[in-house]
Amino acid sequence: MKMVRIQRIALYSALAASMMFFLTACGTSPPARYYTLNSITEARTADTIMQQGDVLIVAVGPVGIPEYLDRKQIVTRDSGNRLTFADFDLWGGSLDNDVNRVLADNLSILLAPKGVNVVMWRTRVPFSRVISVTMTSFEASGDSVALKAQWGIVEKGEQKAEALRESVITKRLAGKDYSDIVGAMSEALADLSREIAAEVEKVVNNPESSQK
Repeated sequence: MKMVRIQRIALYSALAASMMFFLTACGTSPPARYYTLNSITEARTADTIMQQGDVLIVAVGPVGIPEYLDRKQIVTRDSGNRLTFADFDLWGGSLDNDVNRVLADNLSILLAPKGVNVVMWRTRVPFSRVISVTMTSFEASGDSVALKAQWGIVEKGEQKAEALRESVITKRLAGKDYSDIVGAMSEALADLSREIAAEVEKVVNNPESSQK
């Protein structure tokens, strides 16, 4: 009887250990996935990067994003005023810094062939104009990403903007994965960059017409 009791205890212990391992395995969180926005893919050559001489130098920033987006989790909008914060799909860095970096990089690529050098607004390089951007929306909702932004081109030391615009951009999602969302956000930012670049070129060529 004693041997049977020992065997039962061993069996119960083994079952308890197996159950504990099963519960622990089931409770393990999936690994986090990290994302970053991409710059546009237009090619740029060495002779169009940071040209020297009598060229226009434009600073980008600050680029403001809504406070509710300034977090590690990727934010999506379910409907109306309801927001969802991803549990395991996160930004690799700061979305705020990512947006500033990509927008400056995009504009640098687009404007270098036009004789315009683009730098970040915190640079020590002397610049003549500033591009300021404030986003009021930049997230996925349903099957698309919506970007809404107000932006202006201001001559350094002046209070009046040479150009003041509002952009509303919508990009359809290629799928329902978070990588599709980030990809569409990058495309929306690329479209915004092209709109700003076109206005900068207009200001450079004819400053007076840009104020109308």
